[in-house]
Amino acid sequence: MKELMMTYEAIGRGAYEAGVRVFSADPAYKSFVEKKFAGDGIKPIWAANEKTALEIAIGGAVGGARAMVCLKHAGLNLASDPLFASAYTGINGGLVIIVTDDVGVHASQTEQDSRFYARSAHIPMLEPSDSEEARDFVKLAFDISERYDVPVIIRFTSRLMASGSMVECEEREETKVRAEEITASKYAMLPSNAAVRRRIVDERDSELAEYVNGLKINRAEYGKSRIGVVCSGIVYEYVKEALPDADVFKVGTVHPLPIRAIREFSKKTGQLFVVEELEPIIEMQLKAAGIKCNGKDFFPLHGELSASKLLEKFKHIPLPTPERLPVRLPRDIGRKSVVATVLEKMGVTVNGDTDAFAIGAGSVVSTLLCTGASVGMAQGFRRAAGNKPNNVALMGAATFLHSGISALAGSVLNDDGITVVISDDSDGSVDIPEICKALGIKEVAVVSDTDAAELERAIGSGLASGNTSVIIARREK
Repeated sequence: MKELMMTYEAIGRGAYEAGVRVFSADPAYKSFVEKKFAGDGIKPIWAANEKTALEIAIGGAVGGARAMVCLKHAGLNLASDPLFASAYTGINGGLVIIVTDDVGVHASQTEQDSRFYARSAHIPMLEPSDSEEARDFVKLAFDISERYDVPVIIRFTSRLMASGSMVECEEREETKVRAEEITASKYAMLPSNAAVRRRIVDERDSELAEYVNGLKINRAEYGKSRIGVVCSGIVYEYVKEALPDADVFKVGTVHPLPIRAIREFSKKTGQLFVVEELEPIIEMQLKAAGIKCNGKDFFPLHGELSASKLLEKFKHIPLPTPERLPVRLPRDIGRKSVVATVLEKMGVTVNGDTDAFAIGAGSVVSTLLCTGASVGMAQGFRRAAGNKPNNVALMGAATFLHSGISALAGSVLNDDGITVVISDDSDGSVDIPEICKALGIKEVAVVSDTDAAELERAIGSGLASGNTSVIIARREK
């Protein structure tokens, strides 16, 4: 049976069919993951942050179950510690890590190429081109993961996640929990054990490098133009649209690359181009292997590619109309909340966080570095200004749980006297005021996020006190 699916739905379908038992993610994904991503029979485990989410999935895999975790590129940064270690320990039950790179910076603070993580961590990475492949690649990734005792990353981009295509649905595979003795020599990364496991990693790398040359997801498609293109992911769709007659090598495993297969392809085609978003990762490896090619001397290092941009570069036919930007998750990014209006009126510097748009404060933040940085930035600003009360840290409830708690604990330890505003739109299952008090913060106020006068009084009182203070702007149920 075929069904039209968005890519993220197809990932969930693949996880369901592959028999995933453990699924974890940051709660930011809850709105669309819970009903569509996880699939029937999989109860997601929501983690306070991405590092914990990956650790949950690793625990499930080491325990013998097939496990999956969903991250954005910035979340993979936070989760890099367990990521690198899991390549050494192995994973027993099968572990697939979904990562979405925000190529074009549509909803993130940076544009980043997560393929570097795969190479650096010695972890295989696949990159599908459409929804059907998303489902297929998830199932293949679990097979590779269990065969080689290693996590497998599948890389997506924002545009691919926002696209859809027909997907062939199959029945769920009821996988068994794999039995394995959990030994410290394999799973406890003490220096002496890690040194031994590193040699195993190197041996596995060599086996994988040969194995991928025979995979069907790495394939050559020959045309008539005598132009050869090596590409992967959604870029493959752009190439096929812009250059229908070109010879194309479609890379399914971006790490390790099928070098031997691409070398054979290069001998049968004309001038070879590598087209990739963002960094020249494939290009550099092909050149290092002695395969002549062009790449970033023609194509940009940043931003999205498209069929029209490729047509412009290759100068084949007139440019089509520009493509639409990806569909974003439902979010009223244009609104300005009462909290933001009050802070703007008070004229304070607002050290914001990555959920600034979600809480209607995107237009008033002065700084926005990364998730959880608002408190640390506020501390630095306060010190730089000679402890003058002229700035406020602003974050949402999810960010507070993600990394705001530890940052606030550090502020209390250093007696910085910063003022923090938490926009609490949570379901109330976590008592944020009590957590703040447990950290040693004595000035904790809870006000309605629609009462401008009370918000201004509470924030002003916190700034004037000279002590670390927290104002929780709570959404009325």
